[in-house]
Amino acid sequence: MMIANIRRRKKQSEDVMGFLNFKTKINFFNLKNKIMMTPKKKSRILQMVIAILCFLMIGNKYASSQTDVAAKQNYHEIIYDHSKLAPEYSRQMVTDVFVDYMLLKNSLAKGNAADARFTTLTMIAVIADYSRSMDPKYLPDSKKFKKDMASLREKVQQSTTLDEARENFSILNDKFIEYIQSYGLYNKTIYLFQCNDNAAYGNGYWLSNSMTDTMNPYEDQNSGADCYKVKESWTFK
Repeated sequence: MMIANIRRRKKQSEDVMGFLNFKTKINFFNLKNKIMMTPKKKSRILQMVIAILCFLMIGNKYASSQTDVAAKQNYHEIIYDHSKLAPEYSRQMVTDVFVDYMLLKNSLAKGNAADARFTTLTMIAVIADYSRSMDPKYLPDSKKFKKDMASLREKVQQSTTLDEARENFSILNDKFIEYIQSYGLYNKTIYLFQCNDNAAYGNGYWLSNSMTDTMNPYEDQNSGADCYKVKESWTFK
């Protein structure tokens, strides 16, 4: 009986020692794995973590920027089909006149009536000159257009004040919009603005080649933000 108890205790002791040895081996194996994780492996894992974080950050930034653009773009976009517009050489001529238009617009924004008067007369003369080599069929009523421009020229010649220059610009602007929409521009995007604060000068429309333009021809350069609202963009290929 005594011998049996001794054997039983010996067997239990062997089992405990075996378990401890096994556990020690496991701990040693884990420690070995930790030691065997070389700096190269650690660096590779770190690079992978950084790459994932960068991907997430870039994705969030892109989504945010797209949201900002969508929020700011609250105007109507119009893309003109060049196949339905005038030939390329005619559209290049209209684009050339647009350069004078921008000079006129900016002169009025600066309050320079004399420069505005000169540039308005220049625009009218250039349009008349170019019309000799442009097909009149693209205009809704070419005879009326020519008559209206001649009448405007006489009015501009008699003007002297800034108010008169801005009133004449409003008339010219309406005719120039008709001119652009009939013939088209060449490879250009422009923007239609409207200022509701200048009812004295007609509908308050004006054009620009920049959607962030603050040179309002109907007001000075320090006019309110309500006068710089884009209503439409016109894209000509």
